[in-house]
Amino acid sequence: MEKVLSKIGTIKDLEEIIDSLSNFTGIIRIGNGYLFYINSELIASKLGNKDKDLRDILISLPEKFIIELYIGDSHEVKKAIKCFRDDKIFIETTKLCIVHKDYLELNNYNEIFKYLTYFNKVTFYPKKFKDAEAIVIYKNKEEIFSIFKNKKIYYGEKAIKKLKSLFAISKVVAKVEKTSLDEFENLRNTYPEGEIIRSFNKILETIKSNKKYIEACGTLSDALLHGTCLIEIGSEGYIIAKEGKPVYAFYKDYDGDKSYRIIKSMCIMEDIKYKIYKLSNSEYNLFKQFKNNRIKL
Repeated sequence: MEKVLSKIGTIKDLEEIIDSLSNFTGIIRIGNGYLFYINSELIASKLGNKDKDLRDILISLPEKFIIELYIGDSHEVKKAIKCFRDDKIFIETTKLCIVHKDYLELNNYNEIFKYLTYFNKVTFYPKKFKDAEAIVIYKNKEEIFSIFKNKKIYYGEKAIKKLKSLFAISKVVAKVEKTSLDEFENLRNTYPEGEIIRSFNKILETIKSNKKYIEACGTLSDALLHGTCLIEIGSEGYIIAKEGKPVYAFYKDYDGDKSYRIIKSMCIMEDIKYKIYKLSNSEYNLFKQFKNNRIKL
């Protein structure tokens, strides 16, 4: 059985799809409902794992819902009806996304985005690794938190990369749920390294809100003596240092080298006060995504 259509639509879209079918044998998924057809005749319909008539299924639908179309033969349709139970995958094929009820079998990571709404928690289970799971929080279809647990624990961007790589070696099942700010905060407090922050200003805001700074005067070399840290110079200059060496520099929209040259000039020509924020390894790693701001001098 092969999936030939997957879209978010309305009742009107569903009517147009059904009207366009001729001698259709297969399954139409609408939300959590499933319609089973042989030669364009509706022979069974289910909502969740219960037999329901079409009217009950249509009444249960929200304004917009997932519509998926699977084409097969009469034997596959009858087998799907017979095997449709809580503890069984009702259609067995590597080409399908749908597994059962609240679970999805995905062919690749990017397929998850068509099932997301505003604020979602998705738990991924690679079938080949029974003890492994990944949790990703999405806001506006963008990853804001991720953790991957197997023999090791991976956080943030590394967890996403590890999850994506699994699709090459294992089928992956996912459960999509709506989440809340409270649940996100609880996860973030438990696994702070799992938060994914892609905005430089957002990273600054997070670090500044959680840490006290050391105020210092003197040369830039003196400021660098504080080890792995964020050094704020004036109102727009920032240097990220690792064990006393400048690694990243930020000034307006310039790249790392030019930003560093400008900041060094400022420190020579002006009486500069530095605000220094000590960084943990995980906080330092947040800046690795800004490759254009790495100092190459």
